[in-house]
Amino acid sequence: MKLRQRGQQLGTPVGSTESLKTQISRWENGRVAPGDFHRQLLREVLNVSDEGLGFVAAEVSTALSSPPSLTQALGRAALFEAGSTAHLHHQVEAIRKADGQSGAADVLEYARKLLNDTTQQRRYLVQTGARRELAAVTADLASLVGWQSLDVGDLDRAWTAFEEAKSAAREAEDNALLAHATGEQSFALLDLGRGSDGAAMVAEARQLHGLPPRLTAWLHAAEAENRAAAGDGEAARRSLAAAEALLPSSDEDAALTPYLRLDAANLTRWRGHCLGRLHDPGAVAELLEGLASVRGRYSRAEASVLVDLAAAELHRDDRDQAQHYLRQATSLANRMGSVRQRRRLEALRQAA
Repeated sequence: MKLRQRGQQLGTPVGSTESLKTQISRWENGRVAPGDFHRQLLREVLNVSDEGLGFVAAEVSTALSSPPSLTQALGRAALFEAGSTAHLHHQVEAIRKADGQSGAADVLEYARKLLNDTTQQRRYLVQTGARRELAAVTADLASLVGWQSLDVGDLDRAWTAFEEAKSAAREAEDNALLAHATGEQSFALLDLGRGSDGAAMVAEARQLHGLPPRLTAWLHAAEAENRAAAGDGEAARRSLAAAEALLPSSDEDAALTPYLRLDAANLTRWRGHCLGRLHDPGAVAELLEGLASVRGRYSRAEASVLVDLAAAELHRDDRDQAQHYLRQATSLANRMGSVRQRRRLEALRQAA
């Protein structure tokens, strides 16, 4: 479909063909109006102006009318039915994929707009089943937006997004989503230099009932990073050992939590990062192994490992090798627009 192709050219995911068909149907029957990004796609693909597409007239009509009443808002929300979240899941997965490959900068505004839309719709849903279903997607999306906001250095909006994710997860009655959002939120505290508080937050999330082993392992690894940042090497190593012991040996359950990415390679990178923070001599070997698993595939993870390697080599006083990794990390962080990694790089340059 030409709309999908043009969206991909612009670096913004627009969902699957099926989800686009659903959206187009909703536009045609007047249920919802296309947003600014989809209007741009329609203008470019169809080579028709806003007037030709009827947007201007609709905007004038909207401007002359009063704000939607509660009855109207409830009526629009009632069009959402249980089982209608498939297209939203596709959109979230497309955002997640683009984010992992090229960073948050290209997709963050789109993700924030989608989060705002789903939050507004959920606010006026009456049916409990439909509301819980939408809340689960909202929790996943809000957590992703929070993580992306961390990457661009916007801690305030990251914190707000994680709070929205936790609220939605509670409404969805999904402890896994709640624990994951809480674990990711701890990194906002870590970035503020409050690793001990972050570790306590993650430890509390681990107490939630019914968490799958892979998620529990992920929480232990997140706690390890917070502990390492706080300088508590013994506790960090205990958490890493717990994560390794709990991580399932197969990926059979991975589809149960699509928002959670943790396998042996991920854990190797995480262990290397923690050991690097603790100035452990074994960090470089772990990081090099971890780098091989993401090189050219996942830009955010690759940039993070390169920064870790630069830090580890500086600590070993191998400045030539450190500069080698710094150059690569800088190029990648700039291309991705990752403020978080650029801040880490600047700190390393000052230390050097």
